[in-house]
Amino acid sequence: MATTDPRYHDPDRRRPADVLTCIRRTATIDNLGLEAEPNGERCLKPLPEM
Repeated sequence: MATTDPRYHDPDRRRPADVLTCIRRTATIDNLGLEAEPNGERCLKPLPEM
């Protein structure tokens, strides 16, 4: 089994994931800084892409 440590199923869900991080950290989206996901690669990928 290979994994990319996914956090969400679709790349379009990155922003909602950042908003949930804001709620956990009691921060605004503008002040999230390094707590935000660094890229859109934290999603599930199809088998050929792995």
